[in-house]
Amino acid sequence: VCLCSMSICIVTCITKHSNVYLRYISYTVYQLTFSIKYAIEFSVAILKVFKENCFSH
Repeated sequence: VCLCSMSICIVTCITKHSNVYLRYISYTVYQLTFSIKYAIEFSVAILKVFKENCFSH
């Protein structure tokens, strides 16, 4: 019961400030896609180096 009322409270709070939250969320997602892209490129580069150093022998 407590959790349910709390989630309803959170939902009403979010809808009240939805434009701010949406702006923040879209910015976060935008940053995350860049981070993921960078992380993938970084891990691919590391794997390439690892493969060349460890499996070339």
